[in-house]
Amino acid sequence: MRGVEVVVVGAGLAGLSCAHELATRGHQVEVLEARDVVGGRCSSWSMDGMPVESGYHRMLGAYSALPDLLDRVGVDVDDIVCWEDEVEIRSTDGTSAVLGASPVHKPVRTTMGPVAGTAPVSAPDWVSGTGHALLDASPVRALTSPLRVGLFPVDVLADAADDLVRAWPAPLRQLVLPLVERGLVSQADLASLVPFFTAGLAAFEADPERLDRWSVERMADRFGVSDRALDNILAAITAGLFFVPPHRYSAVNLFGIAHAAAPRMHEQRLGAFLGGMTEVMCQPIADAATANGARIRTGVGVSELLGDPGRVDGVRTVDGEQIAADHVVLATAVGSAQRLLGARFGDQRWARPLLGATITPSVNIQFELSRPSAPVDRTTFGPGSCVGNYAEQSRTTFRHVPGRCQVTLTPPERFLGRDEQWVARRAVAGLRDIGIDIADTVTRYRVLSQPDDFLGLEPGNWVRRPDNRTPVRGLVLAGDYTDQKWLSLMEGAVRSGRKAAAVVCDDPDVDGEPPSRDRGATIPDGHRQAARRGRRTNREEELADLRRMISDLDARIDDLAG
Repeated sequence: MRGVEVVVVGAGLAGLSCAHELATRGHQVEVLEARDVVGGRCSSWSMDGMPVESGYHRMLGAYSALPDLLDRVGVDVDDIVCWEDEVEIRSTDGTSAVLGASPVHKPVRTTMGPVAGTAPVSAPDWVSGTGHALLDASPVRALTSPLRVGLFPVDVLADAADDLVRAWPAPLRQLVLPLVERGLVSQADLASLVPFFTAGLAAFEADPERLDRWSVERMADRFGVSDRALDNILAAITAGLFFVPPHRYSAVNLFGIAHAAAPRMHEQRLGAFLGGMTEVMCQPIADAATANGARIRTGVGVSELLGDPGRVDGVRTVDGEQIAADHVVLATAVGSAQRLLGARFGDQRWARPLLGATITPSVNIQFELSRPSAPVDRTTFGPGSCVGNYAEQSRTTFRHVPGRCQVTLTPPERFLGRDEQWVARRAVAGLRDIGIDIADTVTRYRVLSQPDDFLGLEPGNWVRRPDNRTPVRGLVLAGDYTDQKWLSLMEGAVRSGRKAAAVVCDDPDVDGEPPSRDRGATIPDGHRQAARRGRRTNREEELADLRRMISDLDARIDDLAG
């Protein structure tokens, strides 16, 4: 049996990030990828003669670990991304709005958006915080009573627009402020979102596992979010980003991502890739890992983890090859991880939460067209239709054809396993429902289904996310489904891969953050506990600040109500 120091199973962003980190540190690494190309859920290839990619992806300016990794392998993000910096929402009732997605690079569109020209509250009034009429419909006690009866162990101020909006983290201000009066929502609809977002972020800080008991829709109903705000704003977010409707999307996922992005929201942008993701992003990472000594093999699937109940010491490939290893990093999609872990550790207590987690599928259709389907390439959400998200791509990712667009379909289970012609007809009809007609321009299309690549986004799965470190000697996990805030996002995959490498190296710096020190430097043993205490102290200080803020706000509620 041939042996190596570390086998990484899977060459998606998590596996490549881990392999690059380990190879840079001088470890002997072999990566096994079942597909013929690297990239996993961020891959691109030719499918029956048509260039395709694995699904909808956008680079976010709030990412830090992914840009850092690309910089380390010699890739400038600005060279591979076209910053669109805006999104569009198109409703089935004919209303639409284009919203800025960058407070720095498109400040007017982001901070004012479709607010300008609306009545009775003008954009300057709203931005300056004097548009109190927006919240007149929300009684103080009604907004906080669900908290007081024990829904969440926090109290939240829901009194006046200027106080609340200034207190909100930047991602929520950016999301909500532009969505006033373009037909998508009314002023009262916007006001109904205030207690929902305020309580959600506070609840995530206080007890994310308890927040995971609630879907976005159930929480919205409890906090009095209007039907129109639910349908045109919250559904656009959940179905647009993760192709599931609000009644299935856990509130902890929504607020976890917002919380993770908040520290870098001033750098937030939204960008499309200038080419296939394998070619412009993932292959350069693989090449850099190879240059540092890693071996990456594509077309090699793994069928079994080798070892005994207390140890993994290698893998068996689908072709019967056995490879011994001191460490095996399982960096596959969550469905494949469940199958491999279940076969060997299905009766072990530590594995049961992950093995019992549900899976969210994805179905995406990609069209080549005789002309562009839209005047600009940008992300569009289609609440109320089967279009979770849509993007024209002929000016960015696929510039070799006159027109090119892709649609992520929702709910995915409705389209999974169906005839491709049926899927195509429904997708074309869904685009027509939101005012985009491609019926006479389609030249060819491909349907891409991913039945088990995403950890279930429904309530109850957050607590099932595993740590990178397992109790089984020699076995480490990596993937965007592991215990970190960026669930199912590229940033989460890179952070998880970096954390997995740190576990292999027995490095206490396992938060997945971009390195702030020389990665080759070692930490003396005497400093390890101090580093852990420092991170814990910072966390406790942040929570103490939050509790003080909530206490002050609650006192104001009592004053106002009295």
